Amino acid sequence: MSIQRWDNDPDIIKLVGKKFLTPGHSLRWFSSIRKSKVRLALAITDSNTGRLIGDVEIENISWRSRSGELRVCIGERDYWGKGFGTDAIRSFTDFVFGTMNLDYIYLRVYRSNARAIKCYKKCGFQVEGVLKAGTRAYNGHEDLLLMSRQRRPAAPPSA
Repeated sequence: MSIQRWDNDPDIIKLVGKKFLTPGHSLRWFSSIRKSKVRLALAITDSNTGRLIGDVEIENISWRSRSGELRVCIGERDYWGKGFGTDAIRSFTDFVFGTMNLDYIYLRVYRSNARAIKCYKKCGFQVEGVLKAGTRAYNGHEDLLLMSRQRRPAAPPSA
């Protein structure tokens, strides 16, 4: 399974963290996604070849506040830096705001992941704050940027 392979790649772990704790966890993750009302994950594929190249998720969905957390990974290295992440995020956020009717999407990204930060900004996300490494709020080893994007309000009807 490609997702399991990506999750064991040290370079990908540095960029997005580790998703699965054990080899069997990936199958339980997939099964839980299918049943979840607070999480949705979709495959990112190359439309020319059908090859699985990544995944995109909205998790921690709060239907009351109409918000959720975005996670994305382009796991196939030969697709890095070619716009696939940007396309996937734009399409997915359109779906999340439109079809799922959420108003607010947030994400966390390692401060050193310049390529992802550039992509998120290109997709309309803005930096809201920083979780400093080693603090009580965040026990990680590297600072995390908190970024978000709100649904754009509908244009007022023309008179």
